[in-house]
Amino acid sequence: MNTQAGLLLSDAIRRARAGENAGFEDLYLLSYQKTYRDILALGISGEAAWELLAALYAEVWQKRANLPEAGIFRSWLRVLLRDCLKQRGREIPATLEFPADYTVEKGLTEKATTVLIALEERLGLLGETKKRRPGSRFQTNMQWLLTLGTIAATAAAVSLLFGFLNRESGAIHRAKAVVSSAVETSAQTVSASSGALAYTGWNESARGRSYLTAGGQWLESCWFEDGDTLYCFNEDGYVLTGNQNMEHETFHFGKNGALENITRGFEREQGRTVISEKMKEAGKAEAASGIIANSITIDGDWIYYLYMEADNAALPSLLRVRREGSDTQIIADKVSGYTVQQKAVWYARENKIERFAKEGSGAAIGAGFYVENEGNRYVLMDRFGKRVSEDMQSINGRRYILSDAVIQDVIPETAAVGTQHFYAAAAGESPSVLTDEGKEFLRHGAAIDAMTALDADLYYSVMLSKEGATPSSQIWKINVKTKEAEAVSGVFPGRVVRMLPYPETGVIYMEYRPGSLGSVYGQLAMIRGDESYLLNDSTIRVGDFGKGNDRLLPVWAMEDSILAYWENCEPGATINAEVKVLDYQAVAVPLTKKRRLGSYQKSEKPLIAPEKGSLPETTAEESPAIVESTEAKARQVESVPTGENFVGERTTDWTEPLNGSRDYGILEAPAED
Repeated sequence: MNTQAGLLLSDAIRRARAGENAGFEDLYLLSYQKTYRDILALGISGEAAWELLAALYAEVWQKRANLPEAGIFRSWLRVLLRDCLKQRGREIPATLEFPADYTVEKGLTEKATTVLIALEERLGLLGETKKRRPGSRFQTNMQWLLTLGTIAATAAAVSLLFGFLNRESGAIHRAKAVVSSAVETSAQTVSASSGALAYTGWNESARGRSYLTAGGQWLESCWFEDGDTLYCFNEDGYVLTGNQNMEHETFHFGKNGALENITRGFEREQGRTVISEKMKEAGKAEAASGIIANSITIDGDWIYYLYMEADNAALPSLLRVRREGSDTQIIADKVSGYTVQQKAVWYARENKIERFAKEGSGAAIGAGFYVENEGNRYVLMDRFGKRVSEDMQSINGRRYILSDAVIQDVIPETAAVGTQHFYAAAAGESPSVLTDEGKEFLRHGAAIDAMTALDADLYYSVMLSKEGATPSSQIWKINVKTKEAEAVSGVFPGRVVRMLPYPETGVIYMEYRPGSLGSVYGQLAMIRGDESYLLNDSTIRVGDFGKGNDRLLPVWAMEDSILAYWENCEPGATINAEVKVLDYQAVAVPLTKKRRLGSYQKSEKPLIAPEKGSLPETTAEESPAIVESTEAKARQVESVPTGENFVGERTTDWTEPLNGSRDYGILEAPAED
């Protein structure tokens, strides 16, 4: 700014940067009225408005070393104001336009004096000579200065006193806004100051580019997202150009005002942050050292931050995590800086600005990894954007089989709850689950097919019957500590042959084969909480790719879908025959349409070993026959007080069947949610 106001503000900023108390006071005097009006525009008034004003200027003092130039100071203040509100759990409306009216209330001076004195005392800026009662000479002088600030709201007082409220362009813009009342019915208006035409949208002048909204307001002191381009306007209402230092980042704007690059320093965060506390709660305190200092932005449901775990990494990755929960996503790697705006996150990568829609889905991170689709194949990348070089990579209970980082297969690792591991005695053939010591932990149905663990629970799929053309199965979970077991699906035809845990999103995904024991055709199912669902894959499973011998293999969990391979296979023959994959395609199966897995009927409960020892051994002759029909099964287990109707003989060496086996599911009229 070329006005006297701009010179005064620039001088105050310079002195405040140097830590001068007087410079901070001048900064407050020159800007508090506009800031107070911005707070009122948010619907905050009374004492709450003054408390927010004091908190805002306390932040200004804390960030004094990074104060921006006078031309963008108010824009910077407004960004800081948004951050202060977010820290208090409030959000600024996305469509809010701050007022252009510069009138102020006459009764503000005394209150503003009290606020400044209290603020300086809180910040330790008041010397003993200033610490006097409210009626002291210091306060009287301060009130006089603040009164001058109020008087300075008129153009005449500006020329005599500070001149800090009158701006050359501000007067022009207000004049334009006055005569643009017909803007809703006309695409152009005439500037009262110059007679030049002012158009709705972008306008060009010798001073730079400006933007007139459809409501007749000139954009001032704000960011503006125009399609795939981001702009920032100064207090005069013109786009910024060149390099601008704001907060801890340097923004580079092109000649037309478009943001072209963001750079910053990458020192490690030393203090406690909301992210470091989350990491500590998750038992990953050592990972907190990778957080980049002053890179955290809290926005709505998400917290954004830069993370660089390895000291030798060139640039950090941009991540976000839900404020409530552990859902962590990677937005991009090799990011030199970023800013979160109303609709999108704008970040710099390889000296270019890229845009990420906030409602979009970033790649979910699993223990510091993510996947990219490369030529219809999923490639496993680490958080630094490097291809994983190992042939196998373990991630949160899943093992990825790789070839030049391309994912070939995903198999479950041994089910583990704490230090205890569990194994199926013979998948698809034996009803027993064994522990590390080789002892039988539980026995259920005709055979245990697949198993995994999530948190403190062991999940498994049991074939209740192998009889007939198609077996019948059910999903169960058991709390290893309490031994409480419950069904988490209804009884369904076919079998589950693979269960993959995704603690990143709190879901277990399963390869489900609805056909006979030797069938290869497979769909995707999932367990979330105490419910199991079959996913609707009709939108991606089109054409003649599989011809009946195709299956879906879950690969990577996203927020709203599961990335999978659609595999065309050779026909199967026996129950555990190795499946040969002929070809595969990378697909994303949406989670929006699904139905509960299984039908309503009673089912048998597992036999669970006591605290010490295991279940007694049985022979085929001693074991009761497997129930052949679900109808007979429902009659047989309608009321079972003890274990005589289950595989295994009655004995006091093992606990009685758990109560609480529940009726599950309905799929007479499948419900989609």
